[in-house]
Amino acid sequence: AGNLEDRAVTTANTYVPIEKSLVAARLISSTYLDDDADEQNIVTFMPMLLESVVRAHARAIDESIIIGTGSHMDDLNTAAGAAGTITNVLAVASPEAMGSDDLLAMRLLMGKYGVNPAEMVYIVNVTEYLNLLTDAEFQDVNLVGSDATKLKGAVGRIWGSNVIVSDEFPAVASGAPAAFAVYPKNYVIPKLRGIRLESDREVAAQRQFIVASQSMGFNELVAGVAGSEPVTLVDYTT
Repeated sequence: AGNLEDRAVTTANTYVPIEKSLVAARLISSTYLDDDADEQNIVTFMPMLLESVVRAHARAIDESIIIGTGSHMDDLNTAAGAAGTITNVLAVASPEAMGSDDLLAMRLLMGKYGVNPAEMVYIVNVTEYLNLLTDAEFQDVNLVGSDATKLKGAVGRIWGSNVIVSDEFPAVASGAPAAFAVYPKNYVIPKLRGIRLESDREVAAQRQFIVASQSMGFNELVAGVAGSEPVTLVDYTT
């Protein structure tokens, strides 16, 4: 039922499938290695440069999902909208530490999407994650200790849901998001293929050029409505 849209039609059955177009955009990162730097150092730079261009992709994808890129891709910040935003909780001037009650408040706004805690996740910035560590509901060695490394990208659980930390949130400012509660099944990441690494030599510049590219996107399947939001957020206020 989560992927059906309620439309006003004259037939008895008002639930009809909706059509969603998924669009993938081109993501490219590049770097280069000067011949002079390569020849005068005993350290092999190429593996580090390859890692850097791949890491640039990961950071760009995180940022585009959280706050968007201004293109045709959807993003969590826009998808939450006014109905899915909790304000007047975290002040910029004298910020209060985010607590487990704030995460629960986001879940309450999700309605049917927040019924099963195992099917939703919390995404928080680094500052608020550190604040959550002071919350008694979050302080458990089994959740934030060494065992948490088994959780793919997650560093803890609260209210039965994984908590994921990202450092790609915008800087603390009025209106900037601090944390999201997300129903991941409502979002897809279309990819045309995997990441491609290519290199080419520029003879005149005496350097090796490295390019990483892939085509991917981020799309919301069903838009939320008040009381039934697949993504909600807590933002900072003045």
